Amino acid sequence: LPPAIEAFLGTDLAIGTPAGFLNAEFFSWVTILLIVYAVTQGTGAIAGEESSGTIDLLLAQPVHRSSVVLAKAAAAITGVALIILIGYGGFLIPMLFVSMAGLSLWDVFVACANMLPVTLFFFALSLWLGAVAPSRAYASGAAIAVATAAYLIDSLAAGVESISGVRYASPFYY
Repeated sequence: LPPAIEAFLGTDLAIGTPAGFLNAEFFSWVTILLIVYAVTQGTGAIAGEESSGTIDLLLAQPVHRSSVVLAKAAAAITGVALIILIGYGGFLIPMLFVSMAGLSLWDVFVACANMLPVTLFFFALSLWLGAVAPSRAYASGAAIAVATAAYLIDSLAAGVESISGVRYASPFYY
């Protein structure tokens, strides 16, 4: 692929290698799906309860408000981690039978684990937006807009040398 396309796709790995193929066919889009899941869970934790009218019943119980938020956050984080582990399991079993030249199970585990920080960043953002935005729709829209802008900034800055310093502002860079 031309260097500009590789930069936009976020990799300089050749698609003919196992690492390049997995990056192009799995890791490039699964992270986006995890972010959508995290935004859904984050905005649903507070704003979802509020819009469905159940937050009054929940907070009328003898529990601290922080306990409710922490429990919902722990459940969402566990869900994200389980999805990532299931994805890793999907690689684990075939890699026992198929040789992936130059790619170990540890490499795949690290690649899977690297999806967690960016996903949790957008979960935290959407949880906060769900608490301060006037509705779940506004919170979801804002979180997805930030995620989209961050992805485009990182992708464009990877291919355009004059704005490469802007990549540091995107969580996708890290």
